[in-house]
Amino acid sequence: MQLNSFTLLLVALVPAGQALAGHMGKGIPGHHIQKHHHDLATPSLLKRAPAAAATNDASFANINSTTAQCKPYYIESVSAFSKEFPPVWEIADILPNDTEAQQIWQRIQASGKIPDIAPRGLPTGSMQGNGSRYDAVADPDCWWTATKCTTPKHPGIPNDIVTCPEPHIWGISFDDGPNCTHNAFYDFLKENNQKATMFYIGSNVMDWPLQAQRGLTDGHQLSAHTWSHRYLTALTSSQIFAELYYTVKVIKYVVGVTVTSYRPPYGDIDDRVRAIANALGLDTIIWTDDTNDWQIAPQGPSPTAVIDHNYGSIIAKATSTPLDQAGILVLTHEINGETMDEWMKEYPLVKNAFKHVVPIDTCRNKTQIYQEQQYVYPNFSQYIQGNTMPQGLPKANAIKAKAAQYTITASQPSRPLTSTAAASSKGTGSQAGSKSAATASFSSSTLVLVAVAAAVIVGSSVTLAL
Repeated sequence: MQLNSFTLLLVALVPAGQALAGHMGKGIPGHHIQKHHHDLATPSLLKRAPAAAATNDASFANINSTTAQCKPYYIESVSAFSKEFPPVWEIADILPNDTEAQQIWQRIQASGKIPDIAPRGLPTGSMQGNGSRYDAVADPDCWWTATKCTTPKHPGIPNDIVTCPEPHIWGISFDDGPNCTHNAFYDFLKENNQKATMFYIGSNVMDWPLQAQRGLTDGHQLSAHTWSHRYLTALTSSQIFAELYYTVKVIKYVVGVTVTSYRPPYGDIDDRVRAIANALGLDTIIWTDDTNDWQIAPQGPSPTAVIDHNYGSIIAKATSTPLDQAGILVLTHEINGETMDEWMKEYPLVKNAFKHVVPIDTCRNKTQIYQEQQYVYPNFSQYIQGNTMPQGLPKANAIKAKAAQYTITASQPSRPLTSTAAASSKGTGSQAGSKSAATASFSSSTLVLVAVAAAVIVGSSVTLAL
């Protein structure tokens, strides 16, 4: 079924200081309800004089004060399309007036691809209640929280992505962004010519759109991390769909790209979650090693020395494992100033210990990580030679949201990706791994999502993307 596309012309820019209504597109902190999430500014990052109010991602990147970075700002276009999304930080479900989402969800249900698995536990902890009675020995649903299972038990569902095929690699990724205070951290990554995989929470993208846009223009690899950061296996199937669907949609609206992967909060997935994500064209990415940096004091319970030790244990793998062993994927966070400062402190040690530090899709030799084909990321060989910047990205201050159609695709069952060494004889850097999706056959017709056009503020003027 083809859904009609349409273009929404939005008039942008409300003068700075205008009274704000609602929460969307303003950068309002304090919505996190999970105990280890804090999107308030912290005093640990560099503090310098506040810059002038920002109107685009480039001008925002020049703000050095963490207080100024987290000062609410207003973008008319974001506020205008906020009604198409659930309330920020609330568990998402399909909105009553969202006929497009309803039709897509009906098609997915009719496909018969979703296993009959009931929700378990609570959104704040899936091992609670009926979740604690799960048969972890048989593990019929490949429930990661109970057994760390990453190979689905039900047919037709791709395996989770857990390691890098390239050896001796630290796969770099940060969850829970974009954080309002991240400028010093992103500056550090830029100064070191280091890109990372950024798993963005939909509510954070809505709250901090300019920060999200910088993630793209800086050349990082964007991925989804759900709308409200709840335990997914505790949710209804329509809520799981909505948590992913609206996150992908808000990244599309705000940043202009359609992500093709996600990481489940807390790693909490089973085959029901995987099947729904697969139907939306999303690869499931987990990790091999966890720094537990979200626990760092003062916003967490652990002294810095504990997190230092966690990093040290992972860094030690560089010398304790065979050099030809698959690379590791490491979980770190963009939650607050302390987690970002901790990475900046540990980075020289990581860099010195591992042969290469690369984003997740780079170590998989995947060069087209979004559905938009104009964005081409460097393959592994190119990246380790220092060519880290993708091709086709918009310049800072020039991101334009467009009315665009994109086809829902379902990921193929996982298969080993060829490493660069094996692919070098073809001179491709294993770009064969750059397309990891095949069109899903929910019916004889193609499901199409419509991304609404939105105005993007460029400097002091307004650019309408048609």
